Amino acid sequence: MEASKENLTKMLQDYATVRQLIEVDIENHGKQGRDYSGSITCPICKTGTVHYGYAGGYNGHIHANCTTDDCTQWME
Repeated sequence: MEASKENLTKMLQDYATVRQLIEVDIENHGKQGRDYSGSITCPICKTGTVHYGYAGGYNGHIHANCTTDDCTQWME
């Protein structure tokens, strides 16, 4: 059970780290409040690329997926 708790904690930390950088990327491109797709270098594995979609014109949700197997990915 402790390993599962540690895995969940790491997953949530990775999510928060990547999401924050995606938000900065969206802001840097002036796309707040508009639908947008982009990519950033993955801060978790440091070798992959995180491709993301931002539903800025709808609800602000983000979905993201790193190109590295078993790295970060999610859908809000």
